[in-house]
Amino acid sequence: METDSLVVNAVIRELQQAQHLTAQLRSLVELGDYSYALKESAKVLSGELLQTCNLTLSKLKSQAPKSSMMKQKRKQLAHAHSVVRKQVTAAPYDDGHQWRKYGEKLLKGCIFKRSYYRCTYSGDRRCQAKKQVQKQAGTPTLFEVIYEGEHTCNPMSTTDHEMPPSDILTAISPPHDGSFLLHFGSTYS
Repeated sequence: METDSLVVNAVIRELQQAQHLTAQLRSLVELGDYSYALKESAKVLSGELLQTCNLTLSKLKSQAPKSSMMKQKRKQLAHAHSVVRKQVTAAPYDDGHQWRKYGEKLLKGCIFKRSYYRCTYSGDRRCQAKKQVQKQAGTPTLFEVIYEGEHTCNPMSTTDHEMPPSDILTAISPPHDGSFLLHFGSTYS
């Protein structure tokens, strides 16, 4: 089975090389000082050769055995490219982002369940950020949070009609004389 896979992969590489060489030959003929009829004949033949290579590659790739080792390597590579960071905190839900819980699991040897979250904007803004939250066994007031991926949704961005957070703090800070005024108007300067 492993030998078949090696042979199929070698044939795929050879066909890809044939595609590349055919494309080079086609461009050389087009650039060369040949008659129009010869150029057209070369173009037709190279087109048929490329089409044959493409069909054969397609058939080989669909028949190539997918070993569990190949799937495992792909999964490891995908995980290696994502950003992972761990944090221990007493407030795992106050991190400035919005999350949607999509599962929980009780792990072997653990007292508390692990909860799994993805960014609320994973669908409409294609944000791939995820996090896992689990209470610490020794100190149940602390949580271990594992973040995977970076936020690409930018949910905290301000638009023209929103007040930036620094202006909000200034607007609600009481003056030094002890009085307090809070204004909820739709315009500000």
